[in-house]
Amino acid sequence: MTLLETIQKIVYDTVKSLHLTDSVIGTVTSASPLEISMDVSQAVLKEEVLYICDSVPPLILNDKVLMLSVQHGQKFIVLSRL
Repeated sequence: MTLLETIQKIVYDTVKSLHLTDSVIGTVTSASPLEISMDVSQAVLKEEVLYICDSVPPLILNDKVLMLSVQHGQKFIVLSRL
């Protein structure tokens, strides 16, 4: 492996480990105020950390949604209803 290939692998592995974004599926546990759960073992996501795309229709209880996790899981963008 050349020096360039080694550096490229290090950079790739570092960026991959940062988990800058990740898609996740959630379930609406409350419509007002909006709360979404990703897993029973994790805390419910409150409205303050959720950003809803304009194309997403109003969400109702038990809707499944596709989300994009950003800022190391501190914020979530709701992309669509599934």
